[in-house]
Amino acid sequence: MLSGAHPAAVKPLVETLLEGHAPGDPQAPCVHVCFSPRELQDAPAGARVVLVGAEREPEWLNLHRPVVRERSLVLLLWVTDLGLEPLRRNAPDFLDWVSHRVEVPWFAPEHAARELELALARVKWIAVAGAELVAVAAEGRHELDAKQHYDDLAGALESGDVLVRGLERDDELWRLLIAHAEVQWRHRVVLAEPRILPPFSWIVDARVEDWEQGAVRLESLGVDHARLVAGLQSSPGAPRLPFASALEIDEPHVELLGRVARAQLDHTAARLAQDLGLEDLAERLEPSSWSDEEVTPERLDRVLRGGLRERRGLADYVVSVVERAVFSELLRHRKGLELWPDLAQDVAEQLYRDDGRALRRWDPAHGSFSGFIRGVARTHVDRRVRTRSTLPPPPDEQLGPEHVVESQRVLERALALLDPSERSLFEDYFIGGMSASEIAEKYQSAEASVRRRIHRIRLKLRALLDEGSPRPP
Repeated sequence: MLSGAHPAAVKPLVETLLEGHAPGDPQAPCVHVCFSPRELQDAPAGARVVLVGAEREPEWLNLHRPVVRERSLVLLLWVTDLGLEPLRRNAPDFLDWVSHRVEVPWFAPEHAARELELALARVKWIAVAGAELVAVAAEGRHELDAKQHYDDLAGALESGDVLVRGLERDDELWRLLIAHAEVQWRHRVVLAEPRILPPFSWIVDARVEDWEQGAVRLESLGVDHARLVAGLQSSPGAPRLPFASALEIDEPHVELLGRVARAQLDHTAARLAQDLGLEDLAERLEPSSWSDEEVTPERLDRVLRGGLRERRGLADYVVSVVERAVFSELLRHRKGLELWPDLAQDVAEQLYRDDGRALRRWDPAHGSFSGFIRGVARTHVDRRVRTRSTLPPPPDEQLGPEHVVESQRVLERALALLDPSERSLFEDYFIGGMSASEIAEKYQSAEASVRRRIHRIRLKLRALLDEGSPRPP
């Protein structure tokens, strides 16, 4: 019994049984292939018989097992992993007669393995088909699913070669291409049986035609010894049929790839994609979101010690908390709104100084991560605002009317720049302290879309403050 049978092993099996002879050669041993247990009754006496699909009629095989002895057959059971259990359950007596049990080794067709080795030495993008070849290609490579988050894709590409499974749609491939461009095309991308691929991929198709289907096709063409010939021809030398469609590349995507690869990014690939009008793709390129529930001291330390890719998502979250905290504190003081961009930057730099030493001081036993950041921001704002006044007023003290009027004017000018939906978002995010995920849930919107709108509001506010108020010394 040959268990664990797989298509790539068909050709060497047939070659071994024929002992180097061609099918039909008078000097060749008598080799017969059956695709149904009932065909054993018609096998030549004394033949070497390969039975494919024994699990189809295990009860018949169990009942008629004497036919093997009566016809002096040397029977080889070609059994897949899925087919073994039905035989064990429904043909136990027949299996008791098995004298030798061999586990078929897992390997890729020889021609495909050689071509894969050649492709890995020459190109960056390779598409492979055939379960055996995919298993070979996966060795020593980080395996990814094409639907994983963009940060996961880019982070893996930063560290080495990857094998990507489940690639089905254009936008998934674009995310891979952009992530690869972001790391300047380092390392290799191997696509496992993709449904879409870039036109510059090297395709290695190791798929093997089903033995029985190949035999039926050859028999219909009148080929002698069709079943043996089908086994010998089961490993094609080149792709028979395309297994994926080619990606259509247009000008905005080309520009996005080029600017990402040249590191011409003002913020992130997602915002660049948005600027180029690729809204759907921009949403799928957004950095990983963070929240208080997702922050632990261990994860914080790991990310701070990681590369740029790992640190970006955390930085976006920290900056968002800092900006809201600083804005809220300035409103509480009822003056100094023109300081907001500078103060937010100062607090963020303070938190990240010395490899994030201040962030590492956070202790979950003393409160949430965002609460810790707000505390740092509050201390910094209080110190900065009070040093700009000869009389440092406490938060609850009534300030002079000139302070109230000036801050109120700045706030009114800011709100006037925003449309109604932006004003609601401004109030929820900067004044109400809601997170992007909470706002997305409130308005039944995508979190990535909320973050983009917040970014646009932030740019408007900074532009207003930059042009409308003198910068502090």
